[in-house]
Amino acid sequence: MDPTHINSIPSEIIELIVYLLDNESLYNLNEAYPLINLNWGTVFKYRYGKYKMIEYREYYRYISVEKFKEQGEDIEDLLNIKQLDLYSSQIVKIPKGVGQFSKLKYLFLNNNQMKLVN
Repeated sequence: MDPTHINSIPSEIIELIVYLLDNESLYNLNEAYPLINLNWGTVFKYRYGKYKMIEYREYYRYISVEKFKEQGEDIEDLLNIKQLDLYSSQIVKIPKGVGQFSKLKYLFLNNNQMKLVN
């Protein structure tokens, strides 16, 4: 499907579909067809039952944590994560332990307080 075709679908319909997706499916959909005109607060309401002013990145964090909780708190699950989104988490330095996540492919650290050290 041409990415411009998704713009012909009313955003209300897309919101109803998107709220059912897990974090990996949402990420893949957004990569293929950027979901720029959605009301993420409404998507959040469909999923969690209350409205919250929210943007895509924060919504994505919510469902990522939800998926991890559903999998249980087994340390093996944590070590097998493939994506970790720490967007806007007040991080000032990356702990050395992150290197233990051998299957981690995507680490999102935007909008934190880290500085480049030479």
